[in-house]
Amino acid sequence: MMFGDSAAIALVTWLRACPAPVEVSLVVLLFNTLLTVPSIWGEVAKILSLPLPQLLEVRTRWRELVKGKYLKMHPGIALDPYLPCREKDEEPEAVLCGRFLRAMVNEKKPDPVTAAFLRMDEVVEYRAQYACNDFWYKKGMGTKLFDDETNPGTEMYFCDSCQKDKNGVPYIVGHLQCSNGDTMDAPNHLRAAMFVIDRAAVYCVRAGVVNGKVPRASYILNLSDLHPDAQCTVSGTGYGANIEKKMKKDKITQQPRNKLDSPNTHIGVKPHLPHHYPISHGMPCLKEALRLLTTLYPELLEKIYFVNAPWWFSPIFAVFSLWVKKDTRQKFVFVKKSVGAEAFVTIDKSEVAKEFGGEAPALNKDEFIARAVKKYDEETFDYLKRPQT
Repeated sequence: MMFGDSAAIALVTWLRACPAPVEVSLVVLLFNTLLTVPSIWGEVAKILSLPLPQLLEVRTRWRELVKGKYLKMHPGIALDPYLPCREKDEEPEAVLCGRFLRAMVNEKKPDPVTAAFLRMDEVVEYRAQYACNDFWYKKGMGTKLFDDETNPGTEMYFCDSCQKDKNGVPYIVGHLQCSNGDTMDAPNHLRAAMFVIDRAAVYCVRAGVVNGKVPRASYILNLSDLHPDAQCTVSGTGYGANIEKKMKKDKITQQPRNKLDSPNTHIGVKPHLPHHYPISHGMPCLKEALRLLTTLYPELLEKIYFVNAPWWFSPIFAVFSLWVKKDTRQKFVFVKKSVGAEAFVTIDKSEVAKEFGGEAPALNKDEFIARAVKKYDEETFDYLKRPQT
């Protein structure tokens, strides 16, 4: 151990807040527990401004949940990189428990410990139902999810940047115009989107504590128009103004993929959550993605940079803002290209794409997506040396 005085102070503070007297035997038990707790739990509690006893209670319930229920019901949890539950995972486990508890405190739950535990329970069920281990252990999952042939209507426009932020974890980058909303299939797009988010979340959890911080993910979203003659082909099928004019002239119309398909005949990389099938592309799809992000990956976001927002983005952003909590809205940053790479305060200039005034490889239409897919296919989570299937 190792907290010494800080552990005692945390214990006394917690006891003073108790509404009723606490038995002396319980005090002794709690104090002895604190003396044997690895220092990482105290460090995470301090970083996230959490009462240490509450964080330790979340840890206890989490471990009981895993051993008493999920290792039997969902044995795949032992291989899940997002849900550390092995002895060697003490630091990622502390970070994960801390994120969930911090989120419940931010949401002003009357009993944040129980709320955090129940949310983690919900996450395990979701990950089993959605087969999230496939994101890491299935060969070529990046290609399968991003390719329109295997996952029709995926229309992905954001992905791993193949660069890192100041804490050494990969950040996400996107170009909205690379996506064609008219041909998007919501279930397939959502599965690919959650794949990207899951990768980012695991990077952050597994990083542990870095430079006295619990790393979070940054996201740069380019809202600029594509080159007038550009036609995206890697995943999204967005196009520039000249291509659009030609399509209108030739009276070419497009329809969402899988629109009339039932769950049994729907083509794409599965499984999907049952309620995803009737979701429409566009704002309903975005709302569901935000719900999944904030519910299942709490405290993940550091900053979201909106670059060169056009006039039409204002009403969309107004609705979008209503779907997220105040503390999340405070992480939004609007950036003009003319400002330069210094606007991205969580990312060094050397890691920012050239389009934004940095020194890293340019996005160059949808080449950045091709680079990310290659990285996804080559990178696996070497957790238990389990071979890909």
